[in-house]
Amino acid sequence: MKFKLTSIGLAGLLLAITPNVFGHGGGHPIRYIAENGKDAGECGKPTAPCKTIAYTVNKSSKGDTIRMSSGKYHAKDMDIFYLLNDMVSISGGYSVLDRFRKQSSSNVTTIVGLPAEYRERLAEKGFKLLSDTKGNDEYRIKPEYVELLAKYQKINTSFEKNIDCNGGIAGDYPCANINLQSHLPLNQMSSTPSSGNDIWGYRDLNNGNEYAIMGLLNGTVVVNVTDPTAPKEVGTISGVSSSWRDVKVYQYFDSSENKYKAYAYVTTEGRGGFQIIDLTKAPDSISLANTINVFQTAHNVYLGNIDYSTGLPVDGQNAYLYIAGSNNGNGSYRIFDLTNPIEPSLVTTPSTTGYVHDATNLTISDSRTSQCSGGHNPCELFIDFNETSMDIWDTTNKSSPVKLSATSYDGVQYTHSGWFSQDKNYIFIQDELDEQRNGINTTLYVMDISDLENPSIVGSYVGPTRAIDHNGFTLGDKYYMSNYKRGLTVLDVSTPTNPVEIGFFDTFPVPAADDAQFDGAWGAYPYLPSGNILVSDISNGLYILKDNSGTKSTDIGQLEFLLDSATFDEANSKVTVAVSRSSGSRNNVSIQYATQGQTATAGEDFTAASGALFWESGESGVKYIEIEILDDTVEEPRESLVIVLSNVQGGASLDVPTFSINIKESDGAVQALPGEVTLTDTSSSVLESTATNTITVSRTGGSDGDVSVNYATQDDTAIAGQDYTAANGTLTWADGDSTDKTIELSIINDSLEEPEEQFSLVLSDPQGGASIGSSIYTLSIIANDESTPPTTPPESGSGGGGGPILPLTITGLLGLLWLRRNNQ
Repeated sequence: MKFKLTSIGLAGLLLAITPNVFGHGGGHPIRYIAENGKDAGECGKPTAPCKTIAYTVNKSSKGDTIRMSSGKYHAKDMDIFYLLNDMVSISGGYSVLDRFRKQSSSNVTTIVGLPAEYRERLAEKGFKLLSDTKGNDEYRIKPEYVELLAKYQKINTSFEKNIDCNGGIAGDYPCANINLQSHLPLNQMSSTPSSGNDIWGYRDLNNGNEYAIMGLLNGTVVVNVTDPTAPKEVGTISGVSSSWRDVKVYQYFDSSENKYKAYAYVTTEGRGGFQIIDLTKAPDSISLANTINVFQTAHNVYLGNIDYSTGLPVDGQNAYLYIAGSNNGNGSYRIFDLTNPIEPSLVTTPSTTGYVHDATNLTISDSRTSQCSGGHNPCELFIDFNETSMDIWDTTNKSSPVKLSATSYDGVQYTHSGWFSQDKNYIFIQDELDEQRNGINTTLYVMDISDLENPSIVGSYVGPTRAIDHNGFTLGDKYYMSNYKRGLTVLDVSTPTNPVEIGFFDTFPVPAADDAQFDGAWGAYPYLPSGNILVSDISNGLYILKDNSGTKSTDIGQLEFLLDSATFDEANSKVTVAVSRSSGSRNNVSIQYATQGQTATAGEDFTAASGALFWESGESGVKYIEIEILDDTVEEPRESLVIVLSNVQGGASLDVPTFSINIKESDGAVQALPGEVTLTDTSSSVLESTATNTITVSRTGGSDGDVSVNYATQDDTAIAGQDYTAANGTLTWADGDSTDKTIELSIINDSLEEPEEQFSLVLSDPQGGASIGSSIYTLSIIANDESTPPTTPPESGSGGGGGPILPLTITGLLGLLWLRRNNQ
């Protein structure tokens, strides 16, 4: 049975409560509470319910549900936070008489002693709230709750930025060596979700922007985090209501359009299929490119052979997509080819994997390849986390993977996820249930994989609290781990067998208990070239953090190309490109580089190159990359390639990560291709309160010569100076430049009651031989003054079932009052 309920107040809008959720290998149990129950056992039998919320929650895992019988329950300690959490869903309105089978309003489940502001939120979950009844002490709100909940609501609803960690605290957040760049709470996202989940990111190689892609209860949001102190939502793709989503990003160069394209791949446990989100038009917009229904649910999506900061394939390898924990094939992993990124094609599904919860992969070329199937060298290893073991597969031959080993460890409860060390000799393993079931502090296990057939545990990290470790990622000598109710934990793994904590930032400071429960930091993403760290918090939203642990990047320096592009004659046999380290020289520093063909083809126009540059501690200055240009006798237009920098080691920051090489023909006169200038979109709508709107203009189909195009706004029903600020000017592209250009339009917010208005931006007079494509952009301004009629809240996702009667009735009455007031 599914109830679709409207969430009002602290955390959200339209929350779906689904009694049976599948987030691991099998169905999650339902647990039971009754007024006359007894806190003993696992609370999993309707004939033997438990008595208190806290005890039952502590017996539950992520995805479990709790049903409460009619009766009166006094809120204690952490109860309010348990009742608001989506990870373990609690609902009232049941009866012991029918063994908790049917939820009914006649079964009154009363919660006593919480503030009245939570009345509606709790009513949606099937509870009646009694609060502060005069003359009756048992109904009065506990004073300690008032202060605690005020602090919780402040964190849960307030945008914050530029808070440094000093003396172990950053505002309300306990911390060490990590600063808060900004915090975007869930209630300030357009879909106002009641909870969040996974996080990933990438850098757009067309314009250098950085983005966060975060899973929500009701969809997936994309946020522009280029300015880490001013994150800006690009858009949200709605989806079926689910507390589980997993996200990864693939980016590649499309030579037919002479630009990079990027897609986000999103899985869910909510029976919504597999969404593919087109990110190519960001920061203007995003769109749903496809929904794949070859399976309905899946726990994890992983992209193999990519650079994690950009989503580009690495070292000339082909990127592959892995699906883990789907509802097909008992949850075994599935491998998809990305030749067509919008229509991934299934390569294989091994039949003997069992349920796979999470995964990572790495490529080796050392002596261990002798243990790979057929001695594959290089050998692609797929590491799957299989609930009770870590399994290693040789997936070099995608159509015929071979299992090399399956290894468990002492104290195993749920082998959840992990990542490999920088030297690829160790795997760091998160067990999601060992803290809860074994009664231990945060424990990260270190598995030695120097022998692929006989891995073994050789070390561990034990934290200072019982908070659960969830997901983790290696960047150089650091390991960034989402630690649920303790937030982000950063470990020094330069000695992989002995991880040492060097920083943390508690994204879930209220309540302060860092216990073994499922709230707080779900995911962390450390791979943005800027060095900023993204963290998704289940209850509190998106955090953008700056890591100062162990070392300070201002002392270590900044790496960058000295230029962003240059043009060379085809007759030049070699091109030398400079990469600089400046503004610091502390620590050994390295960075990887690789060529990526655009219109130029590796092996025909240039020799593919990849490698690493190194600076010793105390050393700064310039290092050089040499690229071989291949001269031929074919008359052809100008061609281009890029060099991409990635995977900075040693703590330095990365500023300019790409360098474009344009190759000019040396064999004779060739027709120039100046290209076409065109709008990437032709219309949009914004609220009048929106300060600015960004319009993007692209140059496609060629980059020969200097070109330009004029632009100017034109009135329609919107008037310049009253509704928007007039704009005009010229966009220019230098010879060889094909990067996108942007125009900012300013909207004037007034207090007038007025209908929707429009104006246009028009491109004209292209110069330099360029043609013009889409040239008129229409912008609609939607008034946000009192005369705007109320609208029905958007649904969270596409889950079935009818909405609640009461909120829709109120909305309808408000609409009628508006019509009457405006004589309509």
